[in-house]
Amino acid sequence: QRRMQYSVISMIIVFSFAVLPFINLTLTDITYYRACDDGGATVVMENTVGGANTLYSNNLGNHITGQTQIPAFWWFLLAFSSGINNASSSSVACFEDLKGLDQQLRNLTIKDESLRQEYSRFANECFLPAKSRYLDALKGDYGDAYKQYVETQRGAIIGNDETDPFYIGSKLYLQSPGFYEWAHQTPANCATQLAKCSFRARSPVPNWPYLAVRDDYNAVDVAAGVPGTPYCDEWWNTTQNGANGLPLALKTKLLYSVEASEISVTDWDANQSFVDNVETMITNGYANLAFTQEQLDQLIISRYVDQDKAILNDEWRGTDLGMAAGGGALAGTGAAVTMGLVELPVVAMGATYAAIDIANSLKDFYLTMFILKSAAPMAQAVVLMMIYGLMIFYLVMAQYEIDSILIMTFLILAIRFFTPLWDIADYLDAQLFAAMYPDPFDNLGTVFTQGINRLMLDMVLTVTYILVPGILLTIMGIAGVNVGRVSASMDGAGSNMRSTGKGIGTISKPFSPKGGKK
Repeated sequence: QRRMQYSVISMIIVFSFAVLPFINLTLTDITYYRACDDGGATVVMENTVGGANTLYSNNLGNHITGQTQIPAFWWFLLAFSSGINNASSSSVACFEDLKGLDQQLRNLTIKDESLRQEYSRFANECFLPAKSRYLDALKGDYGDAYKQYVETQRGAIIGNDETDPFYIGSKLYLQSPGFYEWAHQTPANCATQLAKCSFRARSPVPNWPYLAVRDDYNAVDVAAGVPGTPYCDEWWNTTQNGANGLPLALKTKLLYSVEASEISVTDWDANQSFVDNVETMITNGYANLAFTQEQLDQLIISRYVDQDKAILNDEWRGTDLGMAAGGGALAGTGAAVTMGLVELPVVAMGATYAAIDIANSLKDFYLTMFILKSAAPMAQAVVLMMIYGLMIFYLVMAQYEIDSILIMTFLILAIRFFTPLWDIADYLDAQLFAAMYPDPFDNLGTVFTQGINRLMLDMVLTVTYILVPGILLTIMGIAGVNVGRVSASMDGAGSNMRSTGKGIGTISKPFSPKGGKK
């Protein structure tokens, strides 16, 4: 009888504090913390139903009326665990999500189809012809005098930069007459020059104005207002604007039309463009280095060029096979060099194709890693929601024992503590990435790395998203809390469900009609 009395008293205590709801919980407001917002200060962001700042207020928030109530013990547990998480996350030094930015730069796109077509035209009418002329000149195809002219221009403009001639906005081509630079010569005059005539659009470009000294149209075309055919330096980087003040320069239009993939874990500033956000993250992530605006613009455009499928098709791949080694040029294809293979010893077409295949495999691998990291907090939230929703059944089946409350308490604390553990993993990820690869222009946004070390680092740090929470649950199990057994039971239930699904699929096969009587 005495043991029954103790059991009844404990059940009353559990029911009063862990089952009976009497503390108000406001669901119409969302409050969360951003530890590194506003220069590192901890701030609280709140949005009320009907506000215009969140989708929550326009959807879920509209279906919530008044207040709900929760038991005192679980209210205290949520407040206590939130305090621990916020203190832990705030103690981690502020950092830029360089790995998130790295993934974004690998998935750039342009949704404006007309701009994509204009970019493709520029690539085929300016970049590829200029690159072919440059490579042929180094091989001596145009004579020794022209070869010397090109080598002199290269030494004066780009020095030992071997990557510049393989960038679509090459400084060498923009500043060398006979490539992109027009120098305001008429077609007749430039034909007699050693530098040759510069490349230009092969047909009129929309919105470009007609210019008599440049465009050789007949009177009928001029009267009809046919657009001009700009030279490549104008087309790429002019300061002139067209109708309604819209920019004509392809570089400007590319920079402000490039968009990141919709899968993102980075904190973007909604009041800034994608370009400005990238510049901010790189500048803050590599605070010990100084970058020019031209360098940052080139990084974004070159990464888009890397990802654009037009660069990687067979037509582009076979453009520059058999490059000479003269003047330091590398052997391989233009596509390979554009992809960032300048630092790799590509000496044959087969090696280039193999490297591109490896790059495609690595892109899939990194995308899987990125999705895993993005999905982990979502899985955490769903698991917690299910635990909260099914809590009442657990308490009834556990007969309102105090031990069952303790087990569930530590389970919830452990799952909620995954958040600061992931914050620490993100911090290590970003800081080790910046420490191992101090030059962002060689590494950000490309699957070609400086060696196997980065690949191993990425694999290890990604595994921590799964391994560290498991270690925490195991430690709690070793300490005597049966959380580990709960976790194992959940895994076992999942395995049983998968086995059941396979069994159902196997059983259903004999009953599939194949003709005749069933």
